Amino acid sequence: MKRRRVSPKRLPLVLDVRDIMYVLRIGETTAKGLFAREDFPRLEVMKRNLVLKDSFFKWLEQEDSKDGD
Repeated sequence: MKRRRVSPKRLPLVLDVRDIMYVLRIGETTAKGLFAREDFPRLEVMKRNLVLKDSFFKWLEQEDSKDGD
């Protein structure tokens, strides 16, 4: 099966747990674990965990640069 790349331009401005699951190809438990991290740029809106798309990708780049050290 061929995997497609996820284009940030095609994602909504605000992402939820399912969007993060789709982008990172991870399960629900792992995605919810990201939202529980203190360094994750989470927003809570009406008891929903959300993240701004731009903030998420900036956070992801920072995490990637930490791994490269």
